[in-house]
Amino acid sequence: MRKTIIAAGLAALVAGGLASRAMAGGDPAAKCASAKQKASGKKAAAKFGCYSKAASKALQVDQACLTKAEDTFTAAFTKADSNGACVGDAAAVEAAVDGCISNVTGQITDTGKCPGAKLKAAGKKAAGKLGCLAKATAKKIPLDQTCLQKATDKFTAAFTKADAAGACSGDVNMVEQAIDGGCFAGVLNEFPICGDGNIEHGETCDDGNTVDESDASVPPSPSDTCPKTCHIDACGPGTTTALSASVNFTAPANVFGLTVFLDYPDAKVAITGSGGGVTGSISNTPPGALSSPNDLDYGLLEGVVSGSAIPPGRLFTVAFQQCPGVTVAVGDFACFVKDASDDQGNPVPGVTCTVSIP
Repeated sequence: MRKTIIAAGLAALVAGGLASRAMAGGDPAAKCASAKQKASGKKAAAKFGCYSKAASKALQVDQACLTKAEDTFTAAFTKADSNGACVGDAAAVEAAVDGCISNVTGQITDTGKCPGAKLKAAGKKAAGKLGCLAKATAKKIPLDQTCLQKATDKFTAAFTKADAAGACSGDVNMVEQAIDGGCFAGVLNEFPICGDGNIEHGETCDDGNTVDESDASVPPSPSDTCPKTCHIDACGPGTTTALSASVNFTAPANVFGLTVFLDYPDAKVAITGSGGGVTGSISNTPPGALSSPNDLDYGLLEGVVSGSAIPPGRLFTVAFQQCPGVTVAVGDFACFVKDASDDQGNPVPGVTCTVSIP
């Protein structure tokens, strides 16, 4: 019976994978950013509309029309920030949208009904995709791919229809790239919001939450491979040096199974390999115990199970590579007990762990 419980616990740890735990909406900062993103889409649609009218009638673009779009955009950003500023600099976002519009209008240079329709479609696509982004940001959920695809399909259909009566300038693929890379990605990059499910600049991951394995509410399986900062650092160039750190534990009763999370400074140290491929970096586990490491690149989950009581004290040692030019102290590490159990698989409360160097 005891062996069955231990084996099941180890199997569950090894099978750990990423689980997206989207956070509920209601965050004022997220709503503020969402309003700005929506305003960016409206600006793009409005200014493309100005150029569409001009192209359709073979006239110069109406500057008053463009100014109105810009004023509406500025007012929306000011209103969004009125209850507390949030990410999304007006000048930077405006520059991204205007650059996108300049790129597209430089490709659609004809006049008449066909180019007018294409310019209008370009504005609708930009507004549509940024609208999808605004919804996701407000609710702090990953982008709805169906929403994005719907905007793309409408855009493609509009271009096909515009060319049907006589082709005009503006290749559908080139214009689409300009919108996706400028109007959409350009705006997206100005809103690095950890927990919205989108990887923006300054982030290396974003699984839709702002918690990680150091949080008591996060179970060890499936593991959370993205830290609460949405950023995992890496060593800079140069030669690394060896550094060992040990995890030690204390328990009020006999423990036969134990899972701990070692939060290490990923900008200062690294473990050779990743995931379950770091076994060679783990040593000094209790004699006869089974070890199951899972390196998340910002912290290490280590499961230790044994057929006999695990003696308190050193649980395991990790061989790190210290990054060049940094100083590492024991205070840079933190240890959290994820779970502990007795020989029947029952939880053992009050188990704690610490880190020591060496």
